[in-house]
Amino acid sequence: MIIFYRHKECAFCDEVHEQLKELVVAHTIIRMPESADADAHYLSEKEKKYRGQTVIQIYLEELKRFLYDWRRFQSDSCYTGDDDQLC
Repeated sequence: MIIFYRHKECAFCDEVHEQLKELVVAHTIIRMPESADADAHYLSEKEKKYRGQTVIQIYLEELKRFLYDWRRFQSDSCYTGDDDQLC
């Protein structure tokens, strides 16, 4: 499960939270104390931590691509390949 540690008043944190909801992925939001450093927000998944806006955005983009492929092949639909051959 993804855990996002965020500040209450943080525009970037609002964006990340919205992206997690749009991805429809299991996640938990933990609000950090107001005494925490303003740049202390981070994402964690299993034992990995992703800190900083750029790193978090890269992680979310990779997750988005992974979920797209995962969901694409998890239905009973048939897709054509790049060469228009039926699967």
